[in-house]
Amino acid sequence: MANRNLLNTMKQTSTFFALLLTTLLVSCVSSKKADAPIKFVAPPVAKVETPAPVEQDSMIPFTRELYNRLRTNNQDIRKLQFFVDQTIILSRGLSQDKLYIDKGTVVNQTGVNENKIELQKLTPGVVEAIDPDGLRVSFESAGNNLKFINNKYSPEFFIFSGTNWEAGTAEVNYNGTTYRASCGTCNSIAEAKLVVRQKDVMAGDTKTKILIGRTIN
Repeated sequence: MANRNLLNTMKQTSTFFALLLTTLLVSCVSSKKADAPIKFVAPPVAKVETPAPVEQDSMIPFTRELYNRLRTNNQDIRKLQFFVDQTIILSRGLSQDKLYIDKGTVVNQTGVNENKIELQKLTPGVVEAIDPDGLRVSFESAGNNLKFINNKYSPEFFIFSGTNWEAGTAEVNYNGTTYRASCGTCNSIAEAKLVVRQKDVMAGDTKTKILIGRTIN
């Protein structure tokens, strides 16, 4: 009887240790799985294309010095693209004063019809003629040009030229018609001048020669 009880006790103890060992193994496996590092997959990064650098030109006043430098280098001024740096407005008013009879009534009609030509700032133009005291620049069809003078009144720049000056305006003949010119972006039409584009280009180069020296034969 005692032997049977001892045998049962040993079986129970063996079963207990087997269960304990199984529990420990499962716990270790779970712990290893839990401790395993989490893999992080970064999202794809979109490729950003950098645009090519844009070469920028700068507007500069066309001066007597620049004119002389171009002529010294045998450059044809007529091939240069000119621009006007202000808005120029040419206006011409036509009186419509009339006195007539209509249906037995005297009609006294008054009014002015105004024609305007607007030359906006930085409108391109070409030289049609080179005068001793300035340039004649056309901004539309051939033969229709405006004169920009460079004389004692403007020794540096080529400015708008006109006659019968009054309150910052001047008369000018354009396309066979007399207009009064005014500046839409400045106080006086005399402030309007010619400008051109200038591009700075670095054209230098360096050549290097390495001397290997001489030895006695």
